[in-house]
Amino acid sequence: MSVIVHTPEEARCQVDQLVAAGVDQIKLYASLEWPCFLAALDQARRHGKFTVAHLQDAGNARQAIEAGVDEIEHLSGCAEALWPERRAFGMPWIRLWPDLSRARVRALVSLIVERKTWMAVTLAVWRKLGTAWDPRHGDHPQTRYVPAALRAWWSQQYPPIMADDLRLAWARALPAMQIFTAHLIERGGRIIAGSDAPFLDLMPGFSLHDELQLLVECGMRPAQALDAATRQAAEALQIGHLAGTIEAGKRADLLVVAGDPTADIRALGQLKGVIRDGHWLDPGVLLAEAAQQAEAAWPRAQRRISEIY
Repeated sequence: MSVIVHTPEEARCQVDQLVAAGVDQIKLYASLEWPCFLAALDQARRHGKFTVAHLQDAGNARQAIEAGVDEIEHLSGCAEALWPERRAFGMPWIRLWPDLSRARVRALVSLIVERKTWMAVTLAVWRKLGTAWDPRHGDHPQTRYVPAALRAWWSQQYPPIMADDLRLAWARALPAMQIFTAHLIERGGRIIAGSDAPFLDLMPGFSLHDELQLLVECGMRPAQALDAATRQAAEALQIGHLAGTIEAGKRADLLVVAGDPTADIRALGQLKGVIRDGHWLDPGVLLAEAAQQAEAAWPRAQRRISEIY
């Protein structure tokens, strides 16, 4: 559920209502004004709730971390935190990324590590945008598992019609984001794996595998990448007592693969079986069912996309 607030008082009131409704975490979203952001963050902390921030207009990553936010999505606010003076003059955040400063990167990464802030870097998103001209994004066999309504929505969004100067800005930003992520990994930052599916051309499920590969390319060991998608993710979601590791009393949800994904992360794609709640499921059957459900999901998917976007 999501709500729009216009004043700090409204922000506090809405947090109270969300907590009363039983939510586990509070996400502070992109267009939230800074006074409302701080009020909602403070109220969530009063309730002992984990807070997640997708920053855009509401401050930068340094400000949010110093205010006490628990997790930052998509590296949002990081470019603005690296170059606050340029952002103050109206420079778009995507154009701040390429001009990395070693000293500024080290300072921001040090703060993230010191405060133990969770980072969901979603490199899969940035790779899609950084290579927006690549026709393979929209012509991939995995699209058969995506409802037609979602494919239609993807085709109408900005990558296919992106202006050349913006495409170039995204292409230049991508390596900088990867370098920043590499510094986070090197310093032991708390990174969790997520792909932001169903963002444009990101196939739910498959895109998580893409994200793990990208994290490995940025310097994670394959075992670390697996940990980011399991134990670390469960801890950030505050369900570590239920999932994330193979232990007695936790959910019996497992993948059985050929090969050793702790040595080669690509082995995750060699599925032999899925164990869900202790029951063995055949991957071929699951994929066939997924394709059928995607075709049957048109009215429901179209309605849901309209509600969200």
